[in-house]
Amino acid sequence: MNGKNDKPDYICVGPHKTGTGWLYETLNRHRQVYPIDEKEIRYYTKLDFRHRYPYRLYLDRLKRPIMWLLYGRFQLFCKYPFIKRRHGNYHLWWECLKFEVHFLFWPTSLRWYESLFDGPKQLLQGDISPSYANMDEHSIRLVKKNSPQVKIIFFLREPVERIWSHVKMLLAMKRCEPTSKNIARLLSTHADSKAYQSYPYHSLQRWLDVFGSEQVFIGFYEELVSDPVLYYEKICRFLEIEDDIDQGVQLEIAPYRIGHLLRPPQIFESAQQVIQHRWKSSRIEMAIPMKLRETLIAKYKDQVLQLDQLLPNSYPAQWLDRYDEKAIGPSS
Repeated sequence: MNGKNDKPDYICVGPHKTGTGWLYETLNRHRQVYPIDEKEIRYYTKLDFRHRYPYRLYLDRLKRPIMWLLYGRFQLFCKYPFIKRRHGNYHLWWECLKFEVHFLFWPTSLRWYESLFDGPKQLLQGDISPSYANMDEHSIRLVKKNSPQVKIIFFLREPVERIWSHVKMLLAMKRCEPTSKNIARLLSTHADSKAYQSYPYHSLQRWLDVFGSEQVFIGFYEELVSDPVLYYEKICRFLEIEDDIDQGVQLEIAPYRIGHLLRPPQIFESAQQVIQHRWKSSRIEMAIPMKLRETLIAKYKDQVLQLDQLLPNSYPAQWLDRYDEKAIGPSS
């Protein structure tokens, strides 16, 4: 490991609720892409935190095993040997356990990060970590230093709609009713979080300054919603891999993934169904409250104006037009 590895081949930069989950599921089925065992590695985010707050190094070493125990992944491994009738693949269980131990308990060094991309050299491997969107320039230059040829996929979504989508996801996760009180409490709790404090123009500009426009793909959530197949084709062209839609893709969820050890694999009848499937859903259909909408518009409008200047005749201009409307409809 010399610090200038040719892996990962691509890094997808969020922020949250911009389609990173969709990209993870679709690219994992491409025959020229080696499936990613963990969607959000967040290696450089951890370095970013340690650069600003050195004490985070010790907290991270304690947090990872604790979260592994609390979030159900440990229970999956305990249950798996007793359900041989359902799967019976102990080699699969052992391989998953080895990855989990390596991913969660080994010190997060550059050698550790590069070792996660252990697939065949001829296949693309990538890191999809939405939290990279908000890293400072120091951390982005470190990415460039370690992986100078990596391709950056940067997703954008209208910020008011994105924040509201994130709030609905949190409400669904916590099984809270979407009342004004619960929404206000969530926003107060997460006011300093990366998801809420994501400034799209500044984030995108930092990555463009370091990597240049030729190495950065800019995708809009509206493109994903309106024509996911065309959006997928654009990403394939950027990554210089074949468009495999007509030739078929791996339609079964990769069985090595931890979350599917105890569940039957999900089968799709066609590649188009994979690409058009909505992998994440908040299950809450509710328009954003007007007061919250006005607050978020005031917070992000300058960012959208700057994005419109950076990317003229594109979706940011439509976002500005929508800010003059009375309401934004439900979003996922």
